[in-house]
Amino acid sequence: MKFVKKHKEGILLLIIIAWTVYISSCGLNPVPASNVINGQDSLFAPKNNDAIFTFSTGSQTYGSFQLSAYVATAFLSTPSGGGVLKSTENLDIAPDSGYIPSEECNFLYYYMITDMSPHYAKIFITSITQTTDGVDIVFNWWLQTEAGERNFR
Repeated sequence: MKFVKKHKEGILLLIIIAWTVYISSCGLNPVPASNVINGQDSLFAPKNNDAIFTFSTGSQTYGSFQLSAYVATAFLSTPSGGGVLKSTENLDIAPDSGYIPSEECNFLYYYMITDMSPHYAKIFITSITQTTDGVDIVFNWWLQTEAGERNFR
């Protein structure tokens, strides 16, 4: 009890900081904007072959990405879009440049231009399973449905 009385200003300051962080939505899973769709999915590509994931809601599609499986590795690309950019950071806004045709799969964030509109997407790979049959990835995804908008908040 003496400790609390002696340090009550410091404790109060810590409570205020924690409350401010909570209120300003610095949590791990902020609610996406109404023009951002999101989900969790998996995709399997047979060895030496490809699989396509299409971003959609209802009957509306917003581009896709491709998983290509090889003997020792797997790659992501956007066959109808403007490329892929990998990052260790969970960004709220997709980068405006730096996209390349394909990136090797790993436990990272991948920002994508999914079509020529352009629509921007972000995926985070949570699981990669490689077998003699192919590669299976599990991922969380976010897609901005407004063409040209890079904001995922």
